[in-house]
Amino acid sequence: MPLTGFLATLPATTNTRPDHPAALRRRRFVLAYLRTGNAAKAYREAGFKYTTSATCASSAYKMLRRPGVMKMLLRETAKVTAQLDITEERIR
Repeated sequence: MPLTGFLATLPATTNTRPDHPAALRRRRFVLAYLRTGNAAKAYREAGFKYTTSATCASSAYKMLRRPGVMKMLLRETAKVTAQLDITEERIR
């Protein structure tokens, strides 16, 4: 499904090579965030470095606002929604 609207305007991540270590950590972050719903926990699970829990939470917050990460989150959410056949009509 092609990206449209707001999603299409978001730039790709800076490191577009999928095997780049930073790209792999961002992907692990996205998957962990979707699984846990907790950005700081996802940040830790993804293997990012931090010194205190406060810096971890702050860095996780910033990670969620990165356009490439936002795009990945929206894509993964759309995949899960499609797999589970979640529609507005079914929710009502």
